[in-house]
Amino acid sequence: MKKNFWQIFKLVLSHVFRYFFDLIFFILLPIAILYSWLRFAFKKIFHLSPSIIVSPMGEPLPFNNVKALRAAGFRADNVAYTCPRYFRSISFGLILEDNFFLRMLVYLTDYTFLFLWAAFKYDFFEFAFIGGILKNSHLRKIELPLIKILAKKISVYGYGADCKVISDIRLQARKMGFKYHTAMDRNEETERQSEKEIAENVARAKKYADVLIAGGDLIHLGSKAKYLPIPADLSLWPYRPAKNHKKIVLIHSTNHRLHKGTRFILKVVENLEKRLPIKLMLLERKTLKECQRLYPLGDIMI
Repeated sequence: MKKNFWQIFKLVLSHVFRYFFDLIFFILLPIAILYSWLRFAFKKIFHLSPSIIVSPMGEPLPFNNVKALRAAGFRADNVAYTCPRYFRSISFGLILEDNFFLRMLVYLTDYTFLFLWAAFKYDFFEFAFIGGILKNSHLRKIELPLIKILAKKISVYGYGADCKVISDIRLQARKMGFKYHTAMDRNEETERQSEKEIAENVARAKKYADVLIAGGDLIHLGSKAKYLPIPADLSLWPYRPAKNHKKIVLIHSTNHRLHKGTRFILKVVENLEKRLPIKLMLLERKTLKECQRLYPLGDIMI
């Protein structure tokens, strides 16, 4: 009973904080809009490059995007909510899960004050289809229109499952005569989001984003979609000469077996092992440091 009481108390308290700070947010929003339009006009007149904030997802891709943007001369930052264990060795920027008090402040203010801070500091917002700064807020569905009202540019980056509507991929695969495709082993149970939610996120991004950045199989994104290769920091992977192995070592490093077609690779290698001097090193749940040590042991990467 005591536990239930405290659960209810915390829930009520969080809702009180949320709606109180939402009210303050909408009171301050006109000031942010005025400032943002003045900032936009000033930068336009003097041909100043935009400041960029990248998705708070905390995955390797946004970290690498920031590195690539900085290498191209842009001012770019990431504010990550979390960071996966395997990527910890080279993560950088503000990671909220590392600061308890800041994390609680952001949560209790329903992420709105963090959004306002970004609105005053940045001109270009790059988010995932799953959402941006307000992705955990109950205001998340109005985030993209708010950013447009604030005279900001938006790019929405397809990280993978966050924008792949499985039924769309299957339909397009049938139309194009593909026997194999990225959705053939997947269904509602294998995904972190429902297909309805993914479809709603995609529709919202298609409406409000200036550009949609996508991989080759995301043809359902339409005319705003631009294909860009995923950035990789090659300084993390120095060249190593091939080893003289008695058996050719194949390395397959996978984070999602169902997404990466791992079952086909295992079957093919099993058949080839009967006829050729090869062996497979299957890497899963490894940190970046572990992969940096293990990859050079292979001859061929899958």
